[in-house]
Amino acid sequence: MAKQSGNRQSGEEQAAREKPAKQPKSPREKRPRDPSMPWGPWLRALVSAAILWHLTAVFVPPWFLWIAPDHKATPNTPPGELVRDAQGNDVPPERWESVGVARQWPPLVSWLNDIVFHYANLLYINNGYEFFSPNPSVAHVVDYEVMDDAGQTIAEGRLPDLRDQWPRLFYHRHMMLVEQTQTPDVPPPLRDVADTAGEWLLTKYGGESVRMTLRIHHLLTPKQVRDGMATDDPSTYEEFGSFVHRKGDVPEPNAAAETIPPPNTAIPGVSP
Repeated sequence: MAKQSGNRQSGEEQAAREKPAKQPKSPREKRPRDPSMPWGPWLRALVSAAILWHLTAVFVPPWFLWIAPDHKATPNTPPGELVRDAQGNDVPPERWESVGVARQWPPLVSWLNDIVFHYANLLYINNGYEFFSPNPSVAHVVDYEVMDDAGQTIAEGRLPDLRDQWPRLFYHRHMMLVEQTQTPDVPPPLRDVADTAGEWLLTKYGGESVRMTLRIHHLLTPKQVRDGMATDDPSTYEEFGSFVHRKGDVPEPNAAAETIPPPNTAIPGVSP
């Protein structure tokens, strides 16, 4: 028995001596970087996160501003309960806090807006895109008719009008002013125009009164586009309301004269 054990040990020792020594592993060769992917995985992940963060900051502010106006606000009250004061009168959204009622925001968009607020404010991208959205709504124009003290028409036109407001940035300013008259919490619809454009038109043309008519300009339907209808076809305009503004109705008129040179006019220091 002892002899067999000794033979086994000697056999194992002989096998160990005959077994070739283990060769050391050669260092792993680095694979050449794909020229189409010059950045490493960590850098790609970092850049992807930065892009995702920026896109979030681009989309969240318009989303939040869409639900922020007073006419879209929701009171933090039980469902179906209106906000009323001690006398039982309805309280408008801008006065909810005065009666101890807070506004209720959707939690997700409110939380995201708090996170990206300072970043979006720094880049000045915390705004809305209602005028340039993928689904634009109707536009608005104001047709005006300036009359003298005898009631005779001495001037008429439209705001905005690219033929009169030049350059295009000047036209854009008129367009924005007209669109701002549609703020739901500023009745009546033409209030802002009466305080600004109305008195300015009277000063510009020397009139005594001006009749201003607000019209809605509807978009063309796909069928109307296929039929070749013009975008400014008279049938696309709908009258919304009108009023007469008389000289002196505004205590402190903002009617500073502003002249815009016609196209091709040489401007000192600007034109070649």
